[in-house]
Amino acid sequence: MTRLAITIVAVLAIAAPQAKGQTGLDDAHAVNARAHAHALKTAYHRLEQFILRGSSAAVLGPNGQNALWTDVPPASTGWVQSWTDRGVRARYCKNASDPPELPGTLIVYLGSQRVMGLGEDHRSVQMAPRMYGGERRGLHWLESGVAHGGEGRPTIALPSCMSALVPSGRAALAGRVLDPWTVTRARTRWETQPATCPVGMHRPEGLDPVQPERVERRLVTEQVDSRDRVVSETFGPWSIAVDLCASDYEVQETQNRACTYLVNGRIEQGYEIWTRQKRVTQGGTSGTWSMLFSTCTTGPSTPVTPVSGTAESLPTPRIWFVERPECEARSCPSGYTGTAERCRNHRDRYAQFEWDSAPTVQRGVSVSNWISDTSACVLIVVDDPHDGGGDGGDFGGEEGDSEAEGGLGDGEDAAVGGDGLGSETADPSDDGLGSMGGDGGGGDGGDGGC
Repeated sequence: MTRLAITIVAVLAIAAPQAKGQTGLDDAHAVNARAHAHALKTAYHRLEQFILRGSSAAVLGPNGQNALWTDVPPASTGWVQSWTDRGVRARYCKNASDPPELPGTLIVYLGSQRVMGLGEDHRSVQMAPRMYGGERRGLHWLESGVAHGGEGRPTIALPSCMSALVPSGRAALAGRVLDPWTVTRARTRWETQPATCPVGMHRPEGLDPVQPERVERRLVTEQVDSRDRVVSETFGPWSIAVDLCASDYEVQETQNRACTYLVNGRIEQGYEIWTRQKRVTQGGTSGTWSMLFSTCTTGPSTPVTPVSGTAESLPTPRIWFVERPECEARSCPSGYTGTAERCRNHRDRYAQFEWDSAPTVQRGVSVSNWISDTSACVLIVVDDPHDGGGDGGDFGGEEGDSEAEGGLGDGEDAAVGGDGLGSETADPSDDGLGSMGGDGGGGDGGDGGC
């Protein structure tokens, strides 16, 4: 038992240093794997930020190739020498046939076959974030132009511009990154500018001095890259957006001014009427004033120079009204013949100042209602062919004789220019119904007294 115990203790004594040594190797391996994986991730994110926000120009050339670096980026991108010493390499490009809106592909990988401190164990670098760093996913695995993502990362097929230039069997980190300098979008905006009034128009009176009388605008189409930088602009035609211009005009302007004159050494107050043909244009107001009337010139002595100003009220004009008829023809009612009409009165206003050569007429200030007149319409009478003359007995004088005085159909009266109705008088108001011998014959002159 003693020898066995000694033997076991000896074996444990020999095995313990070997286990410790093995544990030390394992720790160094994990540390190196984590360090290489961290360098890959840091380099990828540094280059991604440089492309998106740090570059001062396009990282991709016109054909989609990266003109800034091949394998080892310059220090201006944020690249550090220690990554190069570890064997870390990077590429960024896209195929020339890809549309502009398609992002380029960025890949950071271990270019050396042997990894510093790990030999050729690239798998440990790929899985270091998950195995040794407590993360949920590892890195990409680069094989035959494809960056395989495995669990938690998308698989990315590398474009032909880099697939033949990168090795296989390497730990890598790849992704799509849009070069903001190479992608543009259309954006529109309105551009405005103040403008002057055209010929024949002018700035209106009373407009705020800071307010332009006319504003023009045009549509500007901008091509903007993803950095919000304007690449190009296209301008539309100018059009009127605000137009406050007024048309030039001429108007007769009258002004009342105060004046004074001397009466026995005493200054008296009077007024003058001035007028001008005022013209308003873009150049301003023009027109020469001339005096129409002055109470100062009628004073007993030479008038004093008139004082400019506005009187409290204008002189009162002489005003009168004139009525004029308006008539139009109408038709007579049914059963009547002749002419009919209706009429109404228009009232016009006349006003004349003492300096006016002719009054100002305002027509139709009031209009009366229509009044119809049918007094010239006559009832249409239709003769009855069966209605003959009377026999002179039933409706005659004393004996019913048609020749009685005042009878109808008196031939004598008709012969001397009578009206054929019989009359003993020349009274033109005689109605022909008899005036002396009774109330007239009953006949209508049918037999004429024959």
